[in-house]
Amino acid sequence: MEQDFIIEYYTKEEVKDLIKKNEHLYYLDNGIEEVMIREQDIPDAIVSINRNVEPMNLKFFDTQNLEYKPVLTTYGEYLNRADPILREKIIERLVELQTTDTKPNTFKVIDEDMYDSIQSENELKKENKEQEENKTKEEKEKNKDNKKEGGIR
Repeated sequence: MEQDFIIEYYTKEEVKDLIKKNEHLYYLDNGIEEVMIREQDIPDAIVSINRNVEPMNLKFFDTQNLEYKPVLTTYGEYLNRADPILREKIIERLVELQTTDTKPNTFKVIDEDMYDSIQSENELKKENKEQEENKTKEEKEKNKDNKKEGGIR
């Protein structure tokens, strides 16, 4: 196992960018802590964590799924159960990492609390923008009505 292996976290600005790009994210649960990860990083994370930290069973949950049940589970670095669509997306890379000398790519994870905080900020901004737009629309309607009343005399 490599001593230099460190899991890096996305910065707040990088997380905002991922949200803006509408990246497909998953919760990664190792039984102790939960972070978020991009879909394309799943194979590299499975192999890296199991080879560099310690062998462990991982669970992945789709953030876009309201039902909180794993869409992928591992037994060490090998798939245990997987949603067929997700499996198809990651299997080629995962098998390559498991069966060749190909080194896993570095990957970053997202702190779940930071993500939730940014999402809350975005929702608040969206609500404020909608309120401003409604207020502006009401003022325009009021001005329009005032002009009509003034033009009748």
